Amino acid sequence: MGSNDHCPLYFGFSSGFFTYGKYGRRPFNLREYWQQKLFRLGFTLLLINTFLLILFLIQDRANIWSWHTLINVFGFSGYFTFFQIPNKSPFGRGLWFLTLLLIFYLVFPILKYLNQRRYLSYLWAVLSAFLTCYLQEKVVLEIMLWPTALGFVGGIFSGRNGIKLPISISTAIVVAVLSLFLFLNYYLGIKTFNFYFILTLSLASVYWLMNIRLPTAILRYFSFFSICVLEIYIIHSYLIVKGNNSQVINFTASVVLILFTAKLLQIIASLLKNRLLSVSSG
Repeated sequence: MGSNDHCPLYFGFSSGFFTYGKYGRRPFNLREYWQQKLFRLGFTLLLINTFLLILFLIQDRANIWSWHTLINVFGFSGYFTFFQIPNKSPFGRGLWFLTLLLIFYLVFPILKYLNQRRYLSYLWAVLSAFLTCYLQEKVVLEIMLWPTALGFVGGIFSGRNGIKLPISISTAIVVAVLSLFLFLNYYLGIKTFNFYFILTLSLASVYWLMNIRLPTAILRYFSFFSICVLEIYIIHSYLIVKGNNSQVINFTASVVLILFTAKLLQIIASLLKNRLLSVSSG
């Protein structure tokens, strides 16, 4: 497991939390739900994959036209990661979380039903936690698939029940667990419990972040790019600049290129969507 493999848990939690906030607290219209998801994701994926296709053709990439590409462009590249199958297509690099997100959207109506009653939501959350720990031990993968899936459940659970930890408690948990983690790893050389430490730290830090209020200037900056998170996630690994000996320059140039391209794709997609809506309504 890489040092940053726990990060998708944050995205899973936020996706579950905000999806339940949008669809879980009002009468659920399955047709409207899928229309919104397909219109938003389908159009965006089509535009991003068109951009990547042009990029790959310019780079003269191999295996562009393969059945692996067909799976990747629909967002199911996680199939290769989950079953440890080498991906021969240039599309879908490291996008297993997108596949998990699509699976979450697919089963969300069921998860919403399972969380209708408060006691059921608590029962489902506890069972999911135990199942996550079991699968992490029995089905070993190079990615943190199971805790990330738990993040979706945790987000729904917190959104459903209004669960929030005071910042003093979440801070105490983070400090205590991190201290124990460092002590066992670097002084005693015990790494057996690392997964549980990372899982606890991730969840505690999520609740810690829920209590933080960022300055307006910072929020304005992040909100400008928050609408194109999907674009950033899909294209970021393809736009890494490596032409300079300075890592700082390479990193800065990569960030600027990724953010600029993602925002441009988002603006184009938004304009095309609005155009399509105006034509269909007219």
